[in-house]
Amino acid sequence: SRIAAELEKATLYKNLSRAGFLEPQTANFSELHDFFVKRGIWADFMSHLNPAQVEEVNEAYIELEALDLEYWVVKQFSDKYSLKLNDKEVETPAMAALGIALTLHGFSELAFDVAKDICTYKINLPTPVLNGIRNGNFDSISCCLIEGGDTVQSIAVAEYLAGAMTAKKAGIGYFLDARSKGDPVKNGQVKHLGKAPLFHTLEKVVKNYTQITRGGSATNTIRCIDPDILEMLLFKTQRIDQQRRIDKIDYSFAYNDAFVEALIKKQDWYLFSRFHAPEVHDNFHAKDYMKYVRAAIERGVPHKKVKAMDVLVEFLKSRFETGRIYCINVTRMNEHTPFTDPIHQSNLCLEIALPTAGFSGIEELIKNDGTHTGEVAFCALAALNVSAICLSEYFAVAERALRTVDRMIELAPGLHPSLGYDIRKRRSVGIGITGLASWLYAQGLDYDGSYESLVAVEELTGTRTNGGYRDWE
Repeated sequence: SRIAAELEKATLYKNLSRAGFLEPQTANFSELHDFFVKRGIWADFMSHLNPAQVEEVNEAYIELEALDLEYWVVKQFSDKYSLKLNDKEVETPAMAALGIALTLHGFSELAFDVAKDICTYKINLPTPVLNGIRNGNFDSISCCLIEGGDTVQSIAVAEYLAGAMTAKKAGIGYFLDARSKGDPVKNGQVKHLGKAPLFHTLEKVVKNYTQITRGGSATNTIRCIDPDILEMLLFKTQRIDQQRRIDKIDYSFAYNDAFVEALIKKQDWYLFSRFHAPEVHDNFHAKDYMKYVRAAIERGVPHKKVKAMDVLVEFLKSRFETGRIYCINVTRMNEHTPFTDPIHQSNLCLEIALPTAGFSGIEELIKNDGTHTGEVAFCALAALNVSAICLSEYFAVAERALRTVDRMIELAPGLHPSLGYDIRKRRSVGIGITGLASWLYAQGLDYDGSYESLVAVEELTGTRTNGGYRDWE
């Protein structure tokens, strides 16, 4: 594997030599930096350094290039993250890692340590970082959650933001809090066409842009109380005709505790449109959700009645057929959160939960004083590969990951003043763990949720308390 890795690096050196940089395998990092800057694929992040600092950077690069990497590490980097000259990949992992770290942290011990963490896969950074940063592209925010409201202006802003943030390399989480098919528009002069045409627009918008090494994508949240939920669950499947299919985006089926209870008791389930029952939609996440439902029914609010089990079966069938329809419990999301603002959706990959709100119009985007009512949620990500980290260094690596992601937030372009205000106000950071199964096996444990495994994970992450453990039984 390591011999193959060296051969893959030799291919990258050859590509660089053919691009005009002779003998790259013996070059100093400062020489590589100047060449890449002249060719326009790197930004200048070294010209301000003094000769002694340049020499220290060159020594750090020699150390990084001497690391024994596995073939898959170099191959994955070459295929997905290496920047190109003449359509050929020309960066080794060491070049890119040191460039990223120096651009984020400047000349510092932190930068050298982060570069080594990246090369040894102790810190796993997202694609927007690994194919950017050193080239001056600070579009490094992985996740963008967008909400559209129930007006033409709000929907238009949401669609614009979905396209603009896709072009900035973010994955899109999308939620359209609009009325349903057949609802009155303009005092009943027009009947609403439903969400399907708007979902079609979202599908086209995120596919209009590529992100250097990947295409745009979105996960669209649909609620289990929507009158059109049974149709929407078919949009990605083959069980709907081609003209009505909306299958280039993914879906997230949002339910609540009341839906779970209706399933357990084999009860009816009530579907309401936002137009007729806004309070039911606004309190969808609440623990006492059913009181709003009962009040709406008593008032004679139009609704549909279905079996909760029928909705679940349609979700499970579509999930089984596509593998790309997910689910979230919004009651749980709003219980286990540090936020007081309501949470309506998750992101592209459904690993974060952040507050969002629809904008009233395009003019809100230029406000930078916190007076805007809409909010786009952002999250910057990294992960700790615990299978490559010693227990004694866990917290040091974790701190470097956090400082790196916080710096990404600080340098990220805001796109518009209100978005820049929100991203720096919230500073939502997601530091995950990967390689946990491998780490447990190395400790002689299984990835099975046993008491011993849970104790080991708590010791690793520092969540063990002096009071001992609760009774897992």
